[in-house]
Amino acid sequence: MGLTKENFEIPSEHFNDFYDNPFAFQNSASGESIQQVCARTGEFYQELIKRYCYETILLTTHGFALRAMLQQVYETENKEDF
Repeated sequence: MGLTKENFEIPSEHFNDFYDNPFAFQNSASGESIQQVCARTGEFYQELIKRYCYETILLTTHGFALRAMLQQVYETENKEDF
């Protein structure tokens, strides 16, 4: 069967919702809210810097999680910085 346009296309009227106002974005019922991602990645970041504070590490992730984690790196809760 494979993917078709009908089963993977993002409805155009909602495509920019996350980028335009990420803290008002409505996630799917099975997904995380932006606040949950910020909390989860923040905990991960804090554990990471405690455990590997004198080592060089490489992280890979997608933009959503990266933006959430950078709030911890730059110690900001300003929604404008997200």
